[in-house]
Amino acid sequence: MSPLIYKRYWLQVVAIGLIGSIALYLYGVPYGVDVPQHYRMALGFFESIKAGDFYPSWLSSTNGGYGDPSIRFYPPALYYLLSFFRLITPDWYVASLLSLSLLTVAGGAGMYLWASALTDKRYAVLAALVYILSPYHANEMYQAGLFAQYTCASALPFVFAFTERIIANGRWRDTGGLAISYGFVVLSNLPLAVLGSVAVGVYALVRLARSFSRRSLYQLIAGVLNGLAFSSCYLMPMLVELKWKRPSGAALDKWFDYKNNFIFQPSPNEMGNYWVPIITTVTLLLAIPIIILFAKRKREALAPAVVALVTFLMATSLSKPIWDAIPALQETQFPWRMLTITSACLSVLVAMSFPELVRMWSTRLRPLSLGLFGITAVVLSFTILQVIRPALFRNHAAFDQMVTSLQGSESNEGLLPVWVSGKPRTMLQPVEAQGRDVQMNEWSDKHRSFQLGAGATTEARLRTFYYPYWQATADGNRLATRPADDGALLFTVPQTATTVKVDFVEPTSTYVAGAFSVLGLLGIALSFAVDSRKRTKKSSV
Repeated sequence: MSPLIYKRYWLQVVAIGLIGSIALYLYGVPYGVDVPQHYRMALGFFESIKAGDFYPSWLSSTNGGYGDPSIRFYPPALYYLLSFFRLITPDWYVASLLSLSLLTVAGGAGMYLWASALTDKRYAVLAALVYILSPYHANEMYQAGLFAQYTCASALPFVFAFTERIIANGRWRDTGGLAISYGFVVLSNLPLAVLGSVAVGVYALVRLARSFSRRSLYQLIAGVLNGLAFSSCYLMPMLVELKWKRPSGAALDKWFDYKNNFIFQPSPNEMGNYWVPIITTVTLLLAIPIIILFAKRKREALAPAVVALVTFLMATSLSKPIWDAIPALQETQFPWRMLTITSACLSVLVAMSFPELVRMWSTRLRPLSLGLFGITAVVLSFTILQVIRPALFRNHAAFDQMVTSLQGSESNEGLLPVWVSGKPRTMLQPVEAQGRDVQMNEWSDKHRSFQLGAGATTEARLRTFYYPYWQATADGNRLATRPADDGALLFTVPQTATTVKVDFVEPTSTYVAGAFSVLGLLGIALSFAVDSRKRTKKSSV
């Protein structure tokens, strides 16, 4: 294929993504229940990066200045993206529009890359269109405000694409692509990363059953391991410290209990009772045109079709015994998250069915072809008219006001330490030490310093939540720390006048995790270098 034609298809995909984002520029940033938490985190990332801390360890401004460790538990990709655009744009509104547009284009590009390995590139472009306008995927951004899940859903098609290409072609550069995309999936949204890993595993098994290659198997394993290594800077500390985080899922609220969130069953939330079944039903209409692929016995359709079926069934109560048996699945909270993957698979299958529908157009089956085309058009129209158009958008002024109001606001309960009880009491000063004079020297994200006058031995209280990595010292001597009843940081101070320093000190495991990330990046670079060297040898022969 001519490079110019190939570039033309990519330009079409980009154009589709930008057109699919037009509502953002016309109406504003969509608002959903998760949006405040996302921007509370983004504010912390942005301020830390500006201060020179490029991997934030602690949010200092939340909870009335007590801060929180939520950035240690929540994947960072979305917040780096938002912070990057905030650094080069005047405000969070413009940064958000650019970030969401880029994610939309990226999701379409991943779908095109996947579909182009299974069908003609002219029709693979349509996979990008169908995915961007598939009801559930669009709902993630426009109605639910699940920006982190939308970020993950924009990276996940690349994982499927490189998995397909590894099995079909056995190229090491595709192994590098799998590692990068899988790493970004993990760094974007952990629940969807868990569900996506299961789905990609099913896809790989089906494909390997058709055309097994030991080389492909090794390359898939290498890609996944390098992806996990690449994301270990987040993943390893999170797993080590998870015992210090408040429980999520059923322990947090019945709405987060997976048992209450299967589609087509009663839910404690109106969205689960009404809206999720509707968008699921409309999404499933996309399965009708793909029947033609099985009538024509298109073997290429088997793997995405199996994954689409499995993920849909996993979103229903039919799969409850599986969820009951696997705690990792239960922590993803909402089985209907699986519909992201179902939507992606159906989008690829619809694109694969279009060549057959076009051929039918010139036969006596034209009415059937027209009807199947029409079903796809109805689904996409539903998304535009019922998902995007009625969304609650925040214009420039309203959005900036919302972001400003988040300074000092309370974090989500599920991201606080287990020793935090209720709302901490208001402190008029950053440090309280009964009967002692206190003079602040410094107060930054990871360092606090103050002068303490002489007096009776007492406990000082810091306007900071306790966390095991906060270390207090006085004249070089370590002070014992503990949490107060409400979770604030307490430590005993000596009688003499002294300078007290409180620092957030990362453990050795954090640096080990960073080293693994560097090794993952080296492994990814090596994957690309192997293929590059082979191409150089071939061209010199």
